[in-house]
Amino acid sequence: MTDEVFISFLALLVSVMALIASIFSYFVSKKSLKITQQQHDERELDITLYFIEAYKWQKEKDMYISFALRVTNQATLTNSIPKLELTIEHHDENNIIRKVKLSPTTSVTPLNLKDHTDILHLPLNISPKSAQTGWVTFLIPKAMDEYMIDLYKITAETINKKTSSIDTHIINEI
Repeated sequence: MTDEVFISFLALLVSVMALIASIFSYFVSKKSLKITQQQHDERELDITLYFIEAYKWQKEKDMYISFALRVTNQATLTNSIPKLELTIEHHDENNIIRKVKLSPTTSVTPLNLKDHTDILHLPLNISPKSAQTGWVTFLIPKAMDEYMIDLYKITAETINKKTSSIDTHIINEI
């Protein structure tokens, strides 16, 4: 075997080893990219609302509605809810569907309804991959007493302007 053939064979061997190393590196980097993309996607997951129960109740001459909710943060980052509102759909005297938006009230607490859960106060900060359960109370305007309410919809908005909502048609009365 001449020196040229030996050098060529050695160069071929080094090239094949470099090819194997680059293929191995490609698959390792592909797995790493997939893990990084999954982690990024999990950082941006939404919050979810779960309706537990709701009650309409009266204190003095005011009518209130309280919702027991579970708010779940599915993301791997802490999330915050600065805005929570109740939208009530009803028919007016001309049978036209109207909507009224209400903010939660913290001036009263549903003492009779507080069953091993807390009152949710805004802004609501939720740790990564966790949930908080509690009551949210809204003061119903006196003008709503004469209307037939079709839908109660609670909408939560995060600091990223993402929203999550739940709705119900039936509310228990105390």
